[in-house]
Amino acid sequence: MIVIWVRHGEYEFEEDGGLTKEGKKEIERTAKQLRVRLLHKRNILILSSPKKRAVQSAEIIFKELSKTRKSIAMKIDERLDVDGDGIWVDDIEKEFSEAKIVILVTHLPIIEDCYGGYLPKGGWAVEEI
Repeated sequence: MIVIWVRHGEYEFEEDGGLTKEGKKEIERTAKQLRVRLLHKRNILILSSPKKRAVQSAEIIFKELSKTRKSIAMKIDERLDVDGDGIWVDDIEKEFSEAKIVILVTHLPIIEDCYGGYLPKGGWAVEEI
């Protein structure tokens, strides 16, 4: 299984602000990079934080990946919320074993805690398990 961590794009600084124009561009670039990287991959699941900026980012990625494949799904997962408990690779493997690739669209604190690294807005990293 491959897990791809994606940090949402730049967003409007309000309670649950959506992506800015620049944030949409950041995620569109990421989505195109992922489409090329995952060109011949199947059984892709996108999990997103429920925050507006993450959902918008996940939707952009979903739309781009859907251009070249049908075996793709998207779900909201509360554990990926900025105030959530996070999601661990062991949990992903157990709960989503049918997926070959899981794309997690979330926030920096969750990425730092669960992945253990820093990603810029719109950035992504791959973890093979």
